[in-house]
Amino acid sequence: MRLSKLQVFIAAALLLLSFLSILCDAKPDETSTKVFPIKFRKLNDVVLKIKPFLSREARLNLNYSDNSLQVEDFPANLGLVEREVRAFDRPPYKIGIHITVISANRTTLIRQSGKDEAGQPENISFIPEELNKILNYNVYKQLDALSIVSKEGENYTMSENDRYNLQFYSDYIDAGSGAVVLKDFTLFLKNRLPSGITVSKRLLRTDINLIPGQKLILGGAKTQESPEAILFIIETETTK
Repeated sequence: MRLSKLQVFIAAALLLLSFLSILCDAKPDETSTKVFPIKFRKLNDVVLKIKPFLSREARLNLNYSDNSLQVEDFPANLGLVEREVRAFDRPPYKIGIHITVISANRTTLIRQSGKDEAGQPENISFIPEELNKILNYNVYKQLDALSIVSKEGENYTMSENDRYNLQFYSDYIDAGSGAVVLKDFTLFLKNRLPSGITVSKRLLRTDINLIPGQKLILGGAKTQESPEAILFIIETETTK
């Protein structure tokens, strides 16, 4: 039996109405609630980490008494939050920081020893050759070396050193690159006056991004043409 065009149209319309009815009756994903016990991190830091994975409907409850975080959200979002919490909530790494303070000078004088006829510096093993060409200095001298240990997620202050004060905040280590971010990294030089008063001169203040195994070289001079400058070679290593 062949159906007329009108019968086919009516049948198609009925199927469409049935499909729309199913869609209208279908309930959206319902939210669920999950509690995440946090063992090593601060709750506020965990919240900052999981925020990109939350929906607009998410609700958070921070319980400081037992250091737990309650999250209400859609199942897909809760899965992402659980993965991020699992990766982030681990014992903090120890961060070793090594700072070498270097004086750099530019001179046309050629010493009797330690240089060739072109006036090349006698020992610049700590300065990469490519960087030395850019800096255009030919006399380097190590003034000091500092080594300290801090922990990620904590503020660090060194004040007991006779010559330097150092302070910074160790941000959390990037899980992918292993980069160590030190925020507000500030180094002061102490100077004791004849009156007995100790004053501090700020040598460096910046945020720095360190990769273990690589050297970061910072420095400054009074002007671009200044014949002298001070350099800081900063290295890091992380341990559990």
